Amino acid sequence: MLKSIVTLIIAISLYCPSPLVQSFCIQQLGVQPYRSYTKFPAQTLLKLQPRKDAASKILQVQRQRQMQIGDGDCNRNEKVTDDNSQSDLDELFSVAPMMGHTNRHYRYFFRLLSAKTHLYTEMIPASQIWSAYRRAKEIYLPDFSSSQTSKEIPQPEEIMNVITRVIQDPIREYTATAHFGDSIPTLHQLLATSSTSSCSISKGISENPVSLQLGGNDPTTLSVASTIVAAWGAAESLVAGLSTISPTYTSINLNCGCPSYASGGTSGSSGCILMGTPDLVATSVDSMKKSIDKLWHTLEETKSSPTVTVKHRLGIREAATFDAPLDRLKNDNEAFTETSSFVRTVSLAGAVSKFHVHTRLGLLGDFLENNDVTEDSADDKVRTKQQLYIPRTTLNSLANIDSDSTFSDGPRVKIDHKREQEQARRRSRRAKIKNRDVPPLRPGVVPRLADAFPHLQFVANGGIEDLDHVKKIIDESQQGVIGAMVGRAVINHPCSFASADTVLWGSENQAVTPSPMRGQVLDDYIIYCEREEELLKSYGANPSQLEYLRRRLVAVPFHLFTGEEGSDEFQRRLKKLRDTKIGRTNQFQKKKNKKNKIVMKAASILRAAASFVPRETLDKSVDDSIPWKDVTKFEGGLKRGSALQRVVY
Repeated sequence: MLKSIVTLIIAISLYCPSPLVQSFCIQQLGVQPYRSYTKFPAQTLLKLQPRKDAASKILQVQRQRQMQIGDGDCNRNEKVTDDNSQSDLDELFSVAPMMGHTNRHYRYFFRLLSAKTHLYTEMIPASQIWSAYRRAKEIYLPDFSSSQTSKEIPQPEEIMNVITRVIQDPIREYTATAHFGDSIPTLHQLLATSSTSSCSISKGISENPVSLQLGGNDPTTLSVASTIVAAWGAAESLVAGLSTISPTYTSINLNCGCPSYASGGTSGSSGCILMGTPDLVATSVDSMKKSIDKLWHTLEETKSSPTVTVKHRLGIREAATFDAPLDRLKNDNEAFTETSSFVRTVSLAGAVSKFHVHTRLGLLGDFLENNDVTEDSADDKVRTKQQLYIPRTTLNSLANIDSDSTFSDGPRVKIDHKREQEQARRRSRRAKIKNRDVPPLRPGVVPRLADAFPHLQFVANGGIEDLDHVKKIIDESQQGVIGAMVGRAVINHPCSFASADTVLWGSENQAVTPSPMRGQVLDDYIIYCEREEELLKSYGANPSQLEYLRRRLVAVPFHLFTGEEGSDEFQRRLKKLRDTKIGRTNQFQKKKNKKNKIVMKAASILRAAASFVPRETLDKSVDDSIPWKDVTKFEGGLKRGSALQRVVY
């Protein structure tokens, strides 16, 4: 009885602003109230929360499986699901973060092929995580949200409180944000991994080791987002009732290497353009590290917290003025000098000890389509696309305006900004693809960086096409070059990297269950799709969110049969069925059923497409694959880097 009364008083203190109640709790019970934002054990809050919901049970089983190795009742992936048993230092081979590709569904799919490969999320803007957190706070703690400003920095206790509620009851978040559609993701959508899905539980599959990549340029926003990401793993462990905290993400990576407009470009100030401000990057990673350490100190946790890493290029140049033939004639000295200066500045404070080096320059801005276009006309072109409303008198004589001119006189004319946005997306795609081909590769810079900074670790990235190339980098490199990161090659031909566990991590994997067949991998993934769609529907997701999920699920196994008989038919059928809608019987019912059209489920689409694949291909081991150089490629059409492309550029 006394225990119940004490628990009730603690609960009241967490939400009651009364100074008398808070004073009594502090002096008599030794419990800090929520609004005081001072240090208290996170378990105090969790004891007040029920742990009988399905999410908590799934989390508990998953964490227990991570701690029980070698039971022999699961597939080959279970041997590495120990609580981050592969430390962040063993990043021999990793899949690069790629927007539109490395979502949690793809990470689950790749775990069916390789258990030890280090995986990365898509780049997630730090501001998007903070915005999603604020919306979640308004949903789960509405009384406290109304009394705070949107830019007020949340404290670790508050973050743990909100995230714990999101993990225990994600339905409330999905229901409250359903009217936004898929344009505004929830915090659960941004940070949840596939490790807690029922399919992962039944098969003993964990995404670990997995890292999350952040994009942004504001130290405060990045530090808050890092705290939220780190708190997600801590809350999952505590909700599962474990005595020790296991971070969901082993590291948080800052994106300083993507030249895409989505990360920054010339109109923004994040991504690759951050290499021009190494002091800002150093301040940002230092803030990120301190915020994570503060959270871990608040939780009174002694186990290692998520580390902070940086992914960058060899430097930046303007795309419009870059001379690729001249740059190819240069040696590596200029690139090494520029990169080493960046690494030295960023690592000086000690917050970062690992760098992922994309061994190309980053080209910013638009590529000139015509070499005769002058620099002035290029500037005018950029100015035009960035100005949504301009005076009519200025529109006819835009070329005569200098950089200091203003647009304040004359009638205003609205530009078709939808058309401008579409053109900007096309320029972004072209710039992203050209950034992977135009700047020459300089892989020799990475070993030189390892020699110059023996206390740091480096992962090579760029131009790595197969597993043999990965092994060559590891075998020939010095101690400071710990591994290789691969991007497009993994997406285009995932089965060519399916033997990574055996090739890179040695004979310890020889005694496990043989590698699965391609058909078995597809069947396992189809079951995962069914459960993901049903789970999201049970959360109260709207049709737009379900459609968004379906498209992402279907795109994941698109290249499973690359180079094999039946691959072309499988890919064509997937692309056709993805946009197929059922529910109309004839042309007279077209208008009547227009609003009631039903889209096929992802699992149904994949099963239908698989029926066009020969049995010999389905029964072929994932380890048995045709080299990428021998695969027939279709070079016609536009080069794209998005999903559902025969070749991802």
